[in-house]
Amino acid sequence: MRYRKPTSSRATKRHPIAEALPTPRHASEVTAASTESVDVYLVRPSAGLADAALQWLDDADRSRLERMTHPRARASFLLGRWLVRGVLGAALDTAPAALRFVDNRWGRPELDRQRHPTLSDVRFNLSHTAGLGALVVTRGREVGIDVEHTERQSKTVAIADRFFATSEVAELRALPSHAVQRDRFFDYWTLKESYIKARGMGLAIPLGAFSFDLTGPTPVVTTAPSLHDHSSWRFQLWTPGPAHRAALCIEMLADPAPVRVRWCEEAEPSACLHGERADSEPHA
Repeated sequence: MRYRKPTSSRATKRHPIAEALPTPRHASEVTAASTESVDVYLVRPSAGLADAALQWLDDADRSRLERMTHPRARASFLLGRWLVRGVLGAALDTAPAALRFVDNRWGRPELDRQRHPTLSDVRFNLSHTAGLGALVVTRGREVGIDVEHTERQSKTVAIADRFFATSEVAELRALPSHAVQRDRFFDYWTLKESYIKARGMGLAIPLGAFSFDLTGPTPVVTTAPSLHDHSSWRFQLWTPGPAHRAALCIEMLADPAPVRVRWCEEAEPSACLHGERADSEPHA
């Protein structure tokens, strides 16, 4: 869920939508619900999940599904709907089919605040890749999550050369082998995706307009002035399985918001709320 295709940031001299960037929030504008935890739910695709998700689709969902011809695309779509309707609905004590969503101006799905006025401070983000889906839910702060399949065939360093910040490319190129470079690429990629998703703009933000420093104990982001980002962000990076990498971006407010990661092992979404804690969880 990346909202827009990337353009090469090397050719971008000025952020093309700087005037339209969201105004950063001040602490006084955040609701008291910001003391909530940040909950991450992980799930592996299965036929049972897809069958359950089919029951909750609205007309728009069904129309989108009918236009998909590739089985993998249909399976990914239903996995996402199982998470965003089933698990999110369970977390909010709302029937899956009753949830209504709208897209923001950059295409990020959000709860329809007119239909769900009591849930106006809920923030969620969804990501799915081959073999894994992830949903993050919290209140009162922006969040973004990304999961990637690290064994897929792709020209990782070539992608970095074209889209990443100069400092990131230099760090990648200095690593001793292609395998190590590839591993670090997915660190950068998932972190970058989690940030642009937390900002709510996806790839409308050029990937080269901000950079990560991974030399310290936690990832640190530096953004170009053109992004007008005055918020503080906390990043967490982890490996939920041998073939996957995950990154989480959390808006930092006065309270630290503990992160809880759970696996969904059953087709019943409410079971996720009390599911097994992940063996490999994010580290700050």
